[in-house]
Amino acid sequence: MTIDGIAPAARVGPAAGTWAADPAATTASFTARNFGVRHVAGKVTVTAAQVTVDRTGRPVHVRAVADLTTVTTGSARRDTDLTGRRFFDVEHHPELLLVAHRVEAAENGWRVLGSLSVRGMAAPLDLDVRVEAPPADPAAPWSIVATGTFDLRTTPIRAPRALVGRYVAVRIETTLVRA
Repeated sequence: MTIDGIAPAARVGPAAGTWAADPAATTASFTARNFGVRHVAGKVTVTAAQVTVDRTGRPVHVRAVADLTTVTTGSARRDTDLTGRRFFDVEHHPELLLVAHRVEAAENGWRVLGSLSVRGMAAPLDLDVRVEAPPADPAAPWSIVATGTFDLRTTPIRAPRALVGRYVAVRIETTLVRA
């Protein structure tokens, strides 16, 4: 018998309850094309993240907040542009919000179907979440990596296509601890 297409023996998950991302063990990064040829990578600080897990070990609620005033790409000028009015407009929208609308079991973790709120507007963002090395004790910390891509056209950010590519790759690495 399978649940969400995954055999019970293949299902791996943390103990039921509320889990939080360990800020010291969390990185959120992004990569986008710049001028159509090179890739620009950046990071942003995740200030809060919470995952609620049901009794089967599957996350049923995911919410994370990132502080956009911490955007860093290695270029002070680019960082100023990204936090300015044309892009993130951190003066009016200092946070980025990730919310899961549905979580499905996957071969090595979960598929999170959610949204990323950019400048107050929710844009679709689906993440593939991989469990790095499941601990023997489901109550012990869990290391996970989430990856996905979102389409800038689904956000209120309007930049010339030659300046910033249409798609932005997202990667979140964290360790979940009992809240």
